[in-house]
Amino acid sequence: TECLYQFHRHKFIDERNVLGKLSSHLRIEVLRELRYGILIKVRFLKCANSGFLDLLLDRLEELHARPDQVICFQGEIGDRFFILHRGRVRVLITNERTGSQKVLAMLDAGSFFGEVALLEKKARIASVVTVSFCDLFFIRKERWDEVAYLCPEVENHIRGVGTKRAEETRRRSVGGGSKPASSQ
Repeated sequence: TECLYQFHRHKFIDERNVLGKLSSHLRIEVLRELRYGILIKVRFLKCANSGFLDLLLDRLEELHARPDQVICFQGEIGDRFFILHRGRVRVLITNERTGSQKVLAMLDAGSFFGEVALLEKKARIASVVTVSFCDLFFIRKERWDEVAYLCPEVENHIRGVGTKRAEETRRRSVGGGSKPASSQ
């Protein structure tokens, strides 16, 4: 199944190796063609200028995940932010007393999660597990910190999104019944 998945994605080359051989200018041009559309779907990046987005493009890493693979665990210290390019994931919260799990949300392509990890190293409030084969992009906190000062308004947006999601997660985890905050 994995080989068939890779065949349909046309991913039998090491993209990182090929891009690493290009000049920085040409690498950014190629990355714009390949990934720019992914970044501009993220709500809090819409206010960012193209120079900032170019720097982010060059710092994104890829993750390919199989069904039922845990992308991040509730309680672990967050150190990266994820953008779901293809596939579907479920966001779960585990009751620490009973061990029971509750699905908070199902996220599809174009969604994002883990944004609070870009600002501070805090424990994650939920786990994220793949439902299908998934292609994700992520940026590590230390790579984000290299460029964040260039666009402080993005960090303000992240704080707002993170606060809203944390409140929504707390409300839903204790039995509240509204829809989870949108991730797009």
